[in-house]
Amino acid sequence: MTGVNNPTLAIRLVAVGGTGQGNVANWRIDNFSVTALNILPLTTRNFTAAPRNGKVQLDWTGVATHISAYFEVERSDKVNGNYSTIAKIPVSSVGEAAYRFMDNSPLEVDNYYRIRIVDENQKVTYTRILQVRLTGSHLALNNLFPTLVQGNLNLVVSNGNKGDAQIEVIDMAGRIVLKQSLSLNTGSQTIQLNVSRLTRGSYTVLLRKGDQTVQSRFIKQ
Repeated sequence: MTGVNNPTLAIRLVAVGGTGQGNVANWRIDNFSVTALNILPLTTRNFTAAPRNGKVQLDWTGVATHISAYFEVERSDKVNGNYSTIAKIPVSSVGEAAYRFMDNSPLEVDNYYRIRIVDENQKVTYTRILQVRLTGSHLALNNLFPTLVQGNLNLVVSNGNKGDAQIEVIDMAGRIVLKQSLSLNTGSQTIQLNVSRLTRGSYTVLLRKGDQTVQSRFIKQ
């Protein structure tokens, strides 16, 4: 029903008499009412940003329940600076869909991006902030999931130039317990790391490429 915020299901049963055996009553439904379920908000996941031939490509997955929702791409030259909207992207379809925006005129050095998410009720949320550096060699660990892991750990990496890299996993005592060499392509990519043989505990994962190092943390269950 319009104007009701909480989902409701109400049913009233009325006894209309016994059956004569065990004095068991017959029942009938006197009335019932059902209200509409709350609509889930617009959400995003898998947000990545990577340099592409002097431009910056942003990708994300959106999950929408209404076509009137939309995304705004915001950019700043500082992580805690003032963010300006550089694009407004409407929801393309109800359900899960992939979205992409190419920033054709990025800032000369540091670019910080976030997605402003506006659902059909005008509720606003934000993604995490991603940095893209166009000068020198760009390397960023955009995401790591799951942070509580048993088997495979996924690293979403943004890379400016193709080249060799190395992953190191370090335990709480500072020991390297896992090492893996790999070749990174230009752009965003997901690297899968098998950590199933590690003992339970907290770990730091380092990604090294040349003189650059990015890191994050995870917990092995």
